[in-house]
Amino acid sequence: MSSSVAPDEGDEERKAIPDYITEHTGLDDVSARKLVSDTCLASLAGFVFGGGLSIRPTADAFIEANRTTKFTNKLHMQSELNTAVMNRFMVRGSYWGWRTGAFVGLFKYVDEGRPLSDTGMHGLMVLLL
Repeated sequence: MSSSVAPDEGDEERKAIPDYITEHTGLDDVSARKLVSDTCLASLAGFVFGGGLSIRPTADAFIEANRTTKFTNKLHMQSELNTAVMNRFMVRGSYWGWRTGAFVGLFKYVDEGRPLSDTGMHGLMVLLL
C-alpha cells in the first residue's frame, strides 16, 4: 500500500520570503541570510557571555546573604544556589544577548553598503523581526 505525501501548504509562503526581504531591504538573498545568521550568532554569543559574567558574583552574593539561613540539608542549599545563579544567568544573558544582536544586525546591515536612509528603518526591521 503506497501513501502519497501531500505537498506543504506553506510552500508558496516560504518561497516568497526571500523576495519579500529583497524587495524591502535591497539586499540579495545571500546577503540577507548572512545578515540574519550573523545577528543570531551574535545574540547567542552575547547571551552566553553576559550570563557567564554573572555566575560568580551571584554565587558570592547568595552565600553572603544566606550565611545565617538554616537549610534542611546541603542538597537544599545547593538547589537554592543553583536556582539563584540560573535566574541571574538568564536575566543577564538576555540583557546582553538582545543588545549584542541589535548592534551586530545594525552594523552588518549598514556594512552591506545600505545606509539606513536608502530603505529606511523598515528594511532593517523586516530582517530583525
